[in-house]
Amino acid sequence: MLLSAANAVPAIAQQAATTPAGGAVKPTDKKVCRSEESTGSVFVKRICHTSTEWSTIDARNSGESARFRDQQRNGSATLIK
Repeated sequence: MLLSAANAVPAIAQQAATTPAGGAVKPTDKKVCRSEESTGSVFVKRICHTSTEWSTIDARNSGESARFRDQQRNGSATLIK
């Protein structure tokens, strides 16, 4: 139990260091956590980002999904690393 409390201190310090100088967090920069299920695991992983970061992640994922669908339709299913 003590080990987990000791690990939490750097995370709290890091979070405090990333807040704006005024101490107020912009509404668009609020921390949002989502749950992610992994294949082959019974545990759910929580992933937290700001609203702005989630928007960027969602846009990138949508673009990749659209690119993959286009490749499937055109018959050029070449994986790019």
